Amino acid sequence: MYCNSTHKKAIVDYISGDGKKKQQIIESSFPLTITIDSNRKALLKSSGNAPINYTAPSAITSITCTGSFRQIGSRPDTELPCTYILGVSQIEGNRWTAEYDSVYGDNTGNMEFTINYAVAECIIRIRNKEGKLLFKDSGQCPITFTVKCAKDKCPPGYVQCDTPKYPGFCCIPCKETGTKLKNIASTVKY
Repeated sequence: MYCNSTHKKAIVDYISGDGKKKQQIIESSFPLTITIDSNRKALLKSSGNAPINYTAPSAITSITCTGSFRQIGSRPDTELPCTYILGVSQIEGNRWTAEYDSVYGDNTGNMEFTINYAVAECIIRIRNKEGKLLFKDSGQCPITFTVKCAKDKCPPGYVQCDTPKYPGFCCIPCKETGTKLKNIASTVKY
């Protein structure tokens, strides 16, 4: 959890694996939950009635399956496990192909293939205390982040002062104000 109920905003700086730097400012209910997830698998359902030609976002590392199918035209009484298709398939980098029948249209079945691949993309998600998604972005893995929590609505290096004018506050630069005060103090004689 990041920031607490006394904070007015959170500044989330994050860097993707390819060095791209981004920033997201959140002004919402706190605390925040920030997660980084990697997308590294896909599910493909098939009845066996077409050849397989699948392209993953990155190199395929493994494929598993559940279920079976029947080749009605050539073997109507034989139920074949999905591993039959894996046995005749080819994986080349991020592409998976399988030619396993001469007449696909009459096949029937219920198979699910899990295609695992090398991590290509990570997703950063920021949620509020109720779990509502406030922000989502993706980038090359790994994504690292830092969070700065602020009790006022001014950027770093400024101090918030309340004012009766809209929007109800103003931001005064700390360094410049400090320099002015120092100059005033140097002219005052004790």
